[in-house]
Amino acid sequence: MSDILLIYPSVSYTAEYMQIKDDIFLNHPPLGMLYLAAMAEEKGFSVKIYDTSGDWWKLNKIMETIKEENPKMIAFSCLTSNIRGACQLSKKIREEYGSQIKIGLGGHHISCDQSFLDRYPWFDFAITGEGELTFIEITEKIIRQKKDVKGLFKGETPQNLDELPMPARHLFDINRYPNFSLNPIISTRGCPYDCLFCSRPGVSRKVRIRSPKLIIEEIKKAIAATGKNKFMFLDDSFTINRNHTVSLCNEIINSGVKIKFNAMTRVDLVDKELLQLMKKAGCIKLLFGVESGNERIRNEVVKKRVSDEQIKNAFNLCWKNGIEADMFLMVGFPNETHEEIMDTVRFPLKITKRINMVGIHPTVPLPGSAIWSEAINEKIIPEDLIDKYIRGELGDGFRKAWPRYVPKGLDIKFLVEARNLANKMFYFRPSYYLYRLLKDIKDMEQLRNDFKEFFSLLYYGRSSWGD
Repeated sequence: MSDILLIYPSVSYTAEYMQIKDDIFLNHPPLGMLYLAAMAEEKGFSVKIYDTSGDWWKLNKIMETIKEENPKMIAFSCLTSNIRGACQLSKKIREEYGSQIKIGLGGHHISCDQSFLDRYPWFDFAITGEGELTFIEITEKIIRQKKDVKGLFKGETPQNLDELPMPARHLFDINRYPNFSLNPIISTRGCPYDCLFCSRPGVSRKVRIRSPKLIIEEIKKAIAATGKNKFMFLDDSFTINRNHTVSLCNEIINSGVKIKFNAMTRVDLVDKELLQLMKKAGCIKLLFGVESGNERIRNEVVKKRVSDEQIKNAFNLCWKNGIEADMFLMVGFPNETHEEIMDTVRFPLKITKRINMVGIHPTVPLPGSAIWSEAINEKIIPEDLIDKYIRGELGDGFRKAWPRYVPKGLDIKFLVEARNLANKMFYFRPSYYLYRLLKDIKDMEQLRNDFKEFFSLLYYGRSSWGD
């Protein structure tokens, strides 16, 4: 018996989708839900979390679980990719339970699609933005005050992240994540940048930081809960506040806790001294969004505002300091030409060979991003794309069904061929084979993963984790 069930839905629950099994799912528990659960437990509510994205749950199994738990409230957290699954499941719950169970929705999608509730009445309420504080207010009204809460609520943004309880890691079983290797954690929230493709501004822009001492405390608890000392900082830009990053790294070093961690950041937010300190604190990998190999596209169109020289400098500094650096690129932006896309194809090896991995894919227009509006205005995608996707008119899955942004005068076939060529140019090099082999000899799990990636690149032209 639980007061609240928090569900991270699958992309879809159709029989056809269950045969795909190559789509988007998590390899770690959804951190946002762990925060919600911690808030609810702190207020005395009983909570359970179900991530059905990677276990290929069927609807009847979920409905049996709901019957066993008999919750008063069910809340979904959704990206655009799994909003179809949330609709399928919420409709089924409504048909079977009527208004007996209150159904809520949060996450990126609703923050960027605020007319959603008008179109899909199976949900009683939804929360945009960061939802912890508002979610607890609504929970109190529904469960304890027996009020009938309905409608769209703007989430109250937590200004002091240190006042939030630590994520409820005890509510998930890592054995349900066969590829679990990195504990998810954050040191900051918010992103002030306005990249063309990003839907993050619909959630929160203001940057807030957490106390390094509390982060260390959470790290210790996460290690105790999972037995893993590796972490992935999910901050949009880990080094967005240099002083905070320095303080955190020093706190990690002084604590004596031995960890390894990955993080995402920008090439213009790292320097030699900072990287040296991060390496000493346990940083083993940084992921950089470079987006385009053409400076006009990258800076005038995407609004990334970083130069080729800054990119080269950041990757070389990472290499010299023993930190792996991954580069992420996209092909298919407004007014992008054939030759500008080929600039991106050639870019990794042109700029530097000191790159650990390259991820490249055709640009995906998502609700809440600037490119979404441009794609609709240019009639590249229909205005009712979200509804077509939810109804299954685009096919099953997200990766295969959701359209890409294709610049005028080009076609999707060329974008896919460009991606495949970029992958072959970068990965199918004797020097890269030797680099990966020497690296993987020390890590058999990574060696198995690299063999999987090699065959995916060889036969499909893309990695197994991206499109």
